Amino acid sequence: MDTKHDDFIGKWLAHAHLKLFNLITKTLHKEGSDLTFEQFILLKIIHTNEGISQQELASSMNKDKTSITRAISVLEDHHKVVRISSKDDKRKKGLYLTKEGKTHLAMIMPRFAEIRAELEKGFSKHELDSTISILRKIIERTNQMEEKL
Repeated sequence: MDTKHDDFIGKWLAHAHLKLFNLITKTLHKEGSDLTFEQFILLKIIHTNEGISQQELASSMNKDKTSITRAISVLEDHHKVVRISSKDDKRKKGLYLTKEGKTHLAMIMPRFAEIRAELEKGFSKHELDSTISILRKIIERTNQMEEKL
């Protein structure tokens, strides 16, 4: 057995990401939501940053603008998000939740909070803080490595 593969942090990050993504998406669907985990995250970010631009949203999620544009179009088609031109610069559009988007987010937030609490159960604050710190360093390091490519 190749133990080097089992020790590669990338394997464990990918596995944890996939498990969490699937758990939250399945839970959302069970709760009657048609959102994916990524769409849920988009709604949360837009809700806390009303008027955010697509470019800012793409940067905050570390995604390319094209995929964010596609995801926003789907949310717009489902009446969860609206793009509104800036009064100062008509070319710049801010993202806002619609009434339906706010209602939908409010409906699923309590369940998301339960999932988060259950997931974090058994971990100390120090362990959670350390894990987040390590993950941020990994993201920073991979960004630096990508820039060299």
